[in-house]
Amino acid sequence: MFKERGIEVEKVFQRVKAHKDGKEIEIDILAINKEYAILIEAKSSLSISNVNEHIERLKAFKIFFPEYSDRKVVGTVAGITIEEDTDKYAYAMASLS
Repeated sequence: MFKERGIEVEKVFQRVKAHKDGKEIEIDILAINKEYAILIEAKSSLSISNVNEHIERLKAFKIFFPEYSDRKVVGTVAGITIEEDTDKYAYAMASLS
């Protein structure tokens, strides 16, 4: 999927965690190359609240992972089942950024 958009992924990490100032961030899947950091939230059942939580995770990413501060941050969500209108909501939120 990313290759079709011209993003060649070089490394993939699962369940990446970081701690800072008593707070924690966890990324289900982190895919990186020299230009991008792609944060993937994977759920068995994806909801609008999951999308909102992921948006907050995207905003905090460079604070918790300063080693990637030079990368463009891209977020994506995936679910085996997707609650009603969650896909439309995720697309709408993506177009706002």
